[in-house]
Amino acid sequence: MLLNALLISLLLWEAVAGASVVVDLKPDGSAVVTHVVEAPEGAELVEVKLLCEPEALVAYGGGDVVYVEASSNESGWYARAYYPPSSFTLAYSTSKLANYSSGFWTVKLCCPYVVEVKLPEGVVPTLLPKEALELSYLDDRLVVELPPGSHVIEYSVPIEPPPPPSPSGSLGAALGLVGGVLGGLAVGLGIAAWMAVRRRRRAAYVLDDTDKAILDLVKRKGPLGVAEVAELLDIPRSTAHRKLRKLAKYGLVRLERVGPRLVAS
Repeated sequence: MLLNALLISLLLWEAVAGASVVVDLKPDGSAVVTHVVEAPEGAELVEVKLLCEPEALVAYGGGDVVYVEASSNESGWYARAYYPPSSFTLAYSTSKLANYSSGFWTVKLCCPYVVEVKLPEGVVPTLLPKEALELSYLDDRLVVELPPGSHVIEYSVPIEPPPPPSPSGSLGAALGLVGGVLGGLAVGLGIAAWMAVRRRRRAAYVLDDTDKAILDLVKRKGPLGVAEVAELLDIPRSTAHRKLRKLAKYGLVRLERVGPRLVAS
């Protein structure tokens, strides 16, 4: 019995070293998460720590499907891959990563791997982790690379959302993973292409606490004039005017003249 236990422990390997994770966030708050896993040769069972509860799960590698199942315990969600090749991709869709409240999406991540988070196109980041390893852009989408650990990302969606992404994009097939393995294979190929050609460019803007307070106020009580915003938040009118112009530039509020007043909605 002791020998059997020893053999089982040798065959079960938690995939931490050599793993990488990509989170592709969608405009509706859902996400496609992809783990690229390097497993020891001949392993019969590999356990991978997931970011959250998966709603659809697929694994593939070596030109074939890998049998995988998800389970949870007090430490979170895991996927077990049986008889995987030495390198394989595990992908799943989920709506558990991003939460919406008062005009803002909040993404909370806790992961033992390096994670690359791709925000939806056209959103305005309002909170980015200071410990981020890199900020870059790919096809007008902000990509945040994070070290292992716990992180929070927050962003707001403009009033007029950008047009939907072209289905011919490199990650367009990601949604197909719920419909079969071919969709999952396309995800892996898309991610590999993305990681090979991503461009480096710093984030253009981040909202401060005053910006966020004004945005929240307008969303709750608008339309509001500059004087009303200044009075309700106890800030100078010049600050309210400048901040509203900034938010309008980013597409988060609308500004229009109503008689002599500049009104935000």
